[in-house]
Amino acid sequence: LQCRSCDYSSESSKRIIDLNLHRENVTTIQGVLESFTMVENIDEARCSSCNQKEVMEKWYMLHKVPSVAV
Repeated sequence: LQCRSCDYSSESSKRIIDLNLHRENVTTIQGVLESFTMVENIDEARCSSCNQKEVMEKWYMLHKVPSVAV
């Protein structure tokens, strides 16, 4: 997450076994991954640094991808 007001960012990581990447109107693996990692705006989230209610930006990153996709 990244606060638009003070630029504070927080990261968390999680190991997962499977990942549902179903996206409407996307037909390629590359398109699905691009859609999954797009920036999402979260309205009125409270920043843990400046304590302001602000629009926060959230996005996902894949650090290691599996060799098989189904």
